[in-house]
Amino acid sequence: MSHAESSRVGQQSLPCTTSSSTPAKSRGGTSEGELALKRAESAMDTLTRNHRIWVEKPQTCRSPMLERLSAKLDAEYASLARRLVEVSEVATFLASAGSGGSNEEEFSSLVGLLTEGILGDAEQDPGVRFVRSGNEPMRARVDYGVEIKTPGHGLKPDFFTSRIRYDDLTGDLAPLSLSTILQPSPTALGDTPTTQEHPRRSARLAQHPQRSYRDRSQGCESPPVLMNHRAFRWNDIQTIWEIKSNSQEINNRAVWASIVLKAAETMRHQWHRNFVLGFIACGTKLRLLRCSRASVLISAATDLENQAGQIALVECILSALTLSPTALGFRGGFDSPPTIEIDGRRHLLVQVGGVEFVLGKQTVWPHHDYLVGRATTVHLARRPRDREWKYCFKSSWPYAARPHEGEILEKLRGIQGVVRVLAWDQTVADDDIDASQMREEFSYYEKPKPGPKQQNQMSGTDQEGSSVLESTDDSLFADSDSEEDVAPPSLHPRQHRQIVTTYIPASLPTSQLLPLPLLHAWKSLYKTIDLISLAGFVHRDLSPTNVRLSYHNNPNKRYPNVTLIDFDLASPIVGPGTGAPDKTGTVLFMPIEILEADPTTDGVRHQELHEDEVAFWLIFFDILRRGSRAGRERYTSSRDPYMTLQQIANAKVGTLTFPTRTQRWPKWFPSSEAQGGKEAWSIVREVCDEIYHILMVRETGVQNYAYPSVGDVVGDEGIRRHRLQHEGTLHGILRALGRGIERLESPEDEQNLLALTTVLGL
Repeated sequence: MSHAESSRVGQQSLPCTTSSSTPAKSRGGTSEGELALKRAESAMDTLTRNHRIWVEKPQTCRSPMLERLSAKLDAEYASLARRLVEVSEVATFLASAGSGGSNEEEFSSLVGLLTEGILGDAEQDPGVRFVRSGNEPMRARVDYGVEIKTPGHGLKPDFFTSRIRYDDLTGDLAPLSLSTILQPSPTALGDTPTTQEHPRRSARLAQHPQRSYRDRSQGCESPPVLMNHRAFRWNDIQTIWEIKSNSQEINNRAVWASIVLKAAETMRHQWHRNFVLGFIACGTKLRLLRCSRASVLISAATDLENQAGQIALVECILSALTLSPTALGFRGGFDSPPTIEIDGRRHLLVQVGGVEFVLGKQTVWPHHDYLVGRATTVHLARRPRDREWKYCFKSSWPYAARPHEGEILEKLRGIQGVVRVLAWDQTVADDDIDASQMREEFSYYEKPKPGPKQQNQMSGTDQEGSSVLESTDDSLFADSDSEEDVAPPSLHPRQHRQIVTTYIPASLPTSQLLPLPLLHAWKSLYKTIDLISLAGFVHRDLSPTNVRLSYHNNPNKRYPNVTLIDFDLASPIVGPGTGAPDKTGTVLFMPIEILEADPTTDGVRHQELHEDEVAFWLIFFDILRRGSRAGRERYTSSRDPYMTLQQIANAKVGTLTFPTRTQRWPKWFPSSEAQGGKEAWSIVREVCDEIYHILMVRETGVQNYAYPSVGDVVGDEGIRRHRLQHEGTLHGILRALGRGIERLESPEDEQNLLALTTVLGL
């Protein structure tokens, strides 16, 4: 899914930080730094408002989060931590607190000493190393020949840990991760970049060059702390470390947002991972962050000036070096995955529902800056003995309360227009911490109340009466893989799920349909929605990329049939809800009634008539996306990620007002001959206007965007009444589309008829 088409409700987005001292200006004159600040402010507000940030309650003893982490350490390492706490490097690091400068050198010395005590033979046992980023921004590794677009915001952790291995070709150390197993990088750690490649590298970093491993015969040992010289990628990170010398930074929301954003980028490239551990060491204070697909858990601040706190610091460092991949958030088996070689390239083998599949090119990634969400990832797939990539494998992290997409597709099997499922697996629960522990040990993080005058810690400017990271934005767009927590505050755990379906390459935005095929596809879409509703379900996540187009089983090969995919958010029409948040879907296409509803009081539930309206917006905005310059501008303005849900609803209402439909729609729609011609698009515009009247203008002739008697369907009479409303609406829409198709299929007859009526004065 494209980023534009998959903006969703309640997006838990996070800030983009930049290492540039002079922020670049965008086309609109706004600097990247200003945009990053606005995104950070809105993101933290959204995370806070939706109760995604949980902070440990003040502790009289050790933090329970740190206790659980310590309990996972082997006994020998726990004992080692108590002995190593006496080393001078611990005191040196703590003495650097409040120095006003960077204390990364002192931390590097500390972790280097602790690492040396547990290093084995890296050639036999690769192990884990601390890596220092320096001025090297993190990048993503290219997988299967597909370049992953990464924003140029210079994002990087201060330190991170990663598994390493000896590269057989170069004799140097190289990262060891699922990504490098599938596609080994030609760059080893010993390949130090030239000055020309890094003209801005600071003199301080130049004093710590990366040592090569080619000269091991002369006694060059494996250094405990490595420097990242383009060898490591987001794909390789295990834990993240942020180091500050100022102890007061431990409570700075900007610091929290920074580490969570880096965790989000890490998990974006590690689709099989549930959480990332982040550590913030600010002067003499320490916090642990557990950034998962569902929430952010932040430990209480630990004081490092006493022995217990210093032991906790050493234990955290040893945990990052010695814990198993599973304890660090990876799914079991992905540290040594089974692979197969096809056409000279390694491919991952996965088991889904007891069936083995080979994964190919990745086609869908989670979006940038989004932590909480489904994190949908899609690969092309095939059976090991097949030669064509005719399936697609999807990995996602939906709410545990939701029914499995495979279970829904099994119930919809055989329905025309519904993608065919091949295999799906049982859910894998994250039982690291349960809801009862959450409520006993944590409290929801509340946004600091505005003071008389506080300094914005991200921009460095004074703002009268504003709190750090304060934002006036009420909501953000969400990505395709997240939903807004509109239910009363509660914990919604997520589970990892896998499914394999047939692969249909063409989608609505990639097909660029001309008027006549477009109306045929639109008609097929409405028929598919109706068939799904007859089976008792609503899709709730219709978007352009979820509408696939094919000519299979279509007698008229000139025009496509619609096949719907991605039923993760599908819900039964009748019956109790799942308990997970209900306001779901792509914001741009959501019904106005759903956008305006207050879920705590209105009791509005996504029903069949809402699907009918979504199908209207789906095609209408696809037309504007390809329309005139004014139409494209209208489409773009409707997707502003800083609009509230009510503002989006108001913009949609404004799009449908009388003067807009008569005066602006003709200017918005396509008109060039290459796109089908002005005459044809004028017919499509008239069809859109007719569907609008069927959906949103009642018998009184007044616009009404709330469907009567559509709340929760209760009893047989409520179900019957609702179904009749949908059938009447659908019948009118299909008639309108049919008339438009007839006019486009016989334009000469239509023109003759118009000429005749003009002559007769009819």
